[in-house]
Order: sequence, then structure tokens, then C-alpha cells
Amino acid sequence: MKKVNQFLDENEKQAVQKLTVAENLARIGMLKANVVISTIKAQSQGLVGMLEMEGQDAAKLRVACQVFAAFAIDIQPHVKEAQDKVVGAASSLNDVQGTLQTIVHSLKRVQNNFVN
Repeated sequence: MKKVNQFLDENEKQAVQKLTVAENLARIGMLKANVVISTIKAQSQGLVGMLEMEGQDAAKLRVACQVFAAFAIDIQPHVKEAQDKVVGAASSLNDVQGTLQTIVHSLKRVQNNFVN
């Protein structure tokens, strides 16, 4: 990248930097969302397993539902954080979309400099 970077003007360098930041934000947001979704899925499967067991008395089922309800409350901040990260990443990607043409143009120019 250092070899390519020397042929970029300041606007092109900023465009590449914005794209890199947007990519990293998207990666972080998707990772956080995946962790939250996996956690919710695992807890839901546990509750379903408890509810499907035969011979469960009402007290155990009530406790299982209470545990899941407490989990749902506890996970809300993590869901909000994941949503915020994904929305932030999407916003960053939208901002960078306008600079992609600059990057494509600069890459064509760099390619012409190397070839010619």
C-alpha cells in the first residue's frame, strides 16, 4: 500500500482512510450483532428445551420463564449497543460511498502511472 499511497493526492488518501474506517466499523458492528443474536438464540433454545420436557411441574416452568425474562432485560443494553454499532457502520459506509469514485479514479491513475 505504501507504493500506491505515494501516487495518491490528499483527497484520495482521505477517501482511502474513510473507507478503511467504515470497513472496520462494519466489522465491529456485525461481530457485536452476531454475538448478541447467538446469545439470544442459545437462551431461547434453553427455554424451549425446558418447556418441551415432559413431567415438568408448574413451579419449574415458572422459574424457567422468570430466568428468561431476567435474561431479556439484561440483554437489552447489548442489543441496543449492537444496533447502534450497525447503524453507525451503515452511516459510515453511506458517507464513504461518495468517495468511492475518487478511489476508483485514483486507482486507474495509479495503474496508468505504473504501466506507462
